[in-house]
This record gives sequence, C-alpha cells and structure tokens, in this order.
Amino acid sequence: MALGLSEKEQLVLRKFRIAIEEALGRA
Repeated sequence: MALGLSEKEQLVLRKFRIAIEEALGRA
C-alpha cells in the first residue's frame, strides 16, 4: 500500500476498510 500516504492516513484507511468489511459481514 505504497501510495505515498502518511502513517496516520494509512491507519485511518485501515480502520475504514475494517468497518466496511464488518458491516458487509453482518449483512
């Protein structure tokens, strides 16, 4: 995931993706 993102941005994207995956898993 080397898109020139800062560590903070990568952390936010990771949390966002996990939240989406959890939401899809519950559906």
